[in-house]
Amino acid sequence: MKSSPKYISFLKENRAKKQAVEIYDQRIKDSSDVYERFSADFYTRDCPVCGSDHHYDEEKFNGQYGVVTCYKCKSMFVNPTPSMEALDYYYNNSECNKLLGNLYNQRGAKFGYFAVSA
Repeated sequence: MKSSPKYISFLKENRAKKQAVEIYDQRIKDSSDVYERFSADFYTRDCPVCGSDHHYDEEKFNGQYGVVTCYKCKSMFVNPTPSMEALDYYYNNSECNKLLGNLYNQRGAKFGYFAVSA
């Protein structure tokens, strides 16, 4: 029987501040790109936690994405929400996820383990 690989604690492998800032800045740019490309297809929804249709508006994320709080359970969520097409585009094409994938590959290679598709 094959044994499982040794556990890698990435808590000891923090990214440098420069990497963190670069990924954060790119994430903001990518979120704006998704909004510009797909916001016409965003749709309103009820609370994903309790199903209530009563909520109040919060400050928009990045001045674009609507954020609301449910009156019933106090959950906060994006509303209107991106379509599946927008989410697919973000998770499979965004530069911030490529940067993060490269970081994970570097960490994994350091320990002789996995590679993430970026």
